Amino acid sequence: KTGDIYCLFYEKGYQLLSRGGVLTYITSNKWMRAGYGEKLRSFFAQRTNPVRLIDFGKQKIFASATVDVNILMFTKSENKEQTLACTVRESCPSNLSVYIEQNSLLSSFAGKDSWTIMSAIEQNIRKKIQASGIALSNWNLAINYGIKTGCNEAFLISTSKKDELIAADPKSAELIRPILRGKDVKRYEYNFADQWIIATFPSCKYDIDQYSAIKQHLLSFGIERLEQTGATHIIDGVPVKSRKKTNNKWFETQDSISYWNEFFKQKIVYREISDNMNACMVESGIMLNNKCYIITGEHLIYILSFLNSTLFKKIILPEVNTVGGKGEAFLSRISLVRPSKEVEEKIHELYYKRIETTSTLDVEKIDRCVDETFCSLYGLSEEERQYILL
Repeated sequence: KTGDIYCLFYEKGYQLLSRGGVLTYITSNKWMRAGYGEKLRSFFAQRTNPVRLIDFGKQKIFASATVDVNILMFTKSENKEQTLACTVRESCPSNLSVYIEQNSLLSSFAGKDSWTIMSAIEQNIRKKIQASGIALSNWNLAINYGIKTGCNEAFLISTSKKDELIAADPKSAELIRPILRGKDVKRYEYNFADQWIIATFPSCKYDIDQYSAIKQHLLSFGIERLEQTGATHIIDGVPVKSRKKTNNKWFETQDSISYWNEFFKQKIVYREISDNMNACMVESGIMLNNKCYIITGEHLIYILSFLNSTLFKKIILPEVNTVGGKGEAFLSRISLVRPSKEVEEKIHELYYKRIETTSTLDVEKIDRCVDETFCSLYGLSEEERQYILL
């Protein structure tokens, strides 16, 4: 019930093959890394010889496919652990076969662990990261999703509207907070775009009658639109869809946000979907929308520096982006060395220098120092360091 029916088709196809026979399927690529794919990965590794694996990642090669796909070719024979594998990272429909031939790597897939397509040197670096580090899921951290209102046009307001509401009723200031959107979050920094949220989180149990200006503002969008019943109303002959059904009140945000106090801590913020990590530190009191995640806890500057490092970008991020989603499971995929006091102080010093400097040349020098520090922590060889740093 937690798997996918195509896994059974792989097994049935294997049963139908003669010894040495070949099977090739186009399926979802989720089995390569998802938890439910463990048994299937073990099956392929123990019972078949994976000859060719083409992972299309986010590239929409097949017009009729609604999921991210791959092509696996295997033979019913002993696993030689020499799979020609390729990840298609760009749109190339006219010369796809040429791209695959030029970008295929010889890979070894021998067990139930995630099947990630990497060169030999990338695989060695990944093994060192996993061996030396401790998964971030085992650190003293909390990770939470940004805020989903269910009706942004009502709950997200401009600075001028904020000022208008506070002028009409000073108590409005108690509920209005600055908010960042996913596109506002950059690498080591963010751009505040004068966006504010009416933060009526259900878990805070506000009495909307105590906030007259905000109540009138929300009602101007129609209570039928704001109620959380999932119903469709006909208003002046036009169908109006309410927010999804919850137990929350019409003036409250869609999600309960029981972790609202986490927004009032120093936090790492990163975008849910991005080709780059785009992580930064955000101070207390600033909210984030549902295109972001936040991490709170210990060693935040050290962790942030690793998330923005070239080592992370080259070795870990491609796997995460291919899987999709950067929530709880994201932390379990990142193994980070616990810092000594000296190392953490060094990373902190570099971080503050970086956010204070305006010189591009100085920023590049600082980033290289950070990269070299993490390469040393994982004990990378000179060849591996050059691969990361060049």
